[in-house]
Amino acid sequence: MWAARKMGILYTGFAGTSPHFGDQAFSPQGLWSFERTSPLEGSWQCLNGSTDGWFTSQPRPYQGQADSGHGYGFFLGGISSPRRGPRYAPSLTSWPVGNSTRDQRKTGVFVMYDMPNRKITDLANFGPSGRGAPNNAGIVYVPNWGDRGILVAVGGSQDRREGNDGLATFQTVRIYDVDTQRWYEQQSTGDIPEPRKDFCMAGSPSNSRTHEILVYAGWAGQLGPSAVPYDSAYVLTLPGFYWAKADYSPAHPRHGLSCNAVGGSQILTIGGVDTTQDGNDSYAAGFTTRDPFLQGLAIFDLGTLAWSSAYRAERSLQPAAPKFKEYYNAQ
Repeated sequence: MWAARKMGILYTGFAGTSPHFGDQAFSPQGLWSFERTSPLEGSWQCLNGSTDGWFTSQPRPYQGQADSGHGYGFFLGGISSPRRGPRYAPSLTSWPVGNSTRDQRKTGVFVMYDMPNRKITDLANFGPSGRGAPNNAGIVYVPNWGDRGILVAVGGSQDRREGNDGLATFQTVRIYDVDTQRWYEQQSTGDIPEPRKDFCMAGSPSNSRTHEILVYAGWAGQLGPSAVPYDSAYVLTLPGFYWAKADYSPAHPRHGLSCNAVGGSQILTIGGVDTTQDGNDSYAAGFTTRDPFLQGLAIFDLGTLAWSSAYRAERSLQPAAPKFKEYYNAQ
């Protein structure tokens, strides 16, 4: 989803495919909005007749990441879906007939949607180092720097020739300046996460004029006991580009989850697939165990670099974690 916070509107429908299992329900291609009309009610609206024609003329992308801020929605990475087979929604725009449908998919998707003006900028195949945007990477919008903020992108998979399922190093942090529409790369230090994909990522400012970003869970493409170490949480602090790892013993790895900033330096994690489960049906095996988090929800505190026992409503921004204070004081 994209959120237009000042307008009180959510947008969806711009990415995704039908499920791999179940009744393979799908929604027609396009863009929808949900606007809250009262604290307890809201209404849906299909915007296909009033917004940019890109949403219905171009194949709908998937396996990318979305975020929003400053009146813009962003979608980075992933590939565009061909109209092929029951795995994909039949309403998706088809690709031209050729020798290989898979080879014709557009990769490195990167689009920016101007919400007030309902215009989209298709920046496909633009990306750091000129290689295009990675798949299954993490992105987060950070308003602190630049006239219109920046996007921070890490991880994901891009080139299998690099080994380890083509997973990108977290030592390189990719920065997109929304105002100049230019990519930059910055080397990071500290406890750098192991390469992974399908992790979750969200950030929040501190009251110390820094911005901390959580990277949690994910996997390297292998199911089973070897995935347990990916039950780990790392936090990147900006502007220092310094990583710190949360201190806890891994036990319950997961991938395909979401992270959401919910105020007061708190990050809410939701759901995920149990990466330790390996069975005949690789899509469904991860759903056979009970989530150790109550209702599949957990709160990570960026101020303490630790999991919290409860969510605190209306909590103010917290100071940067002591480990980050030590780092900045030493510079």
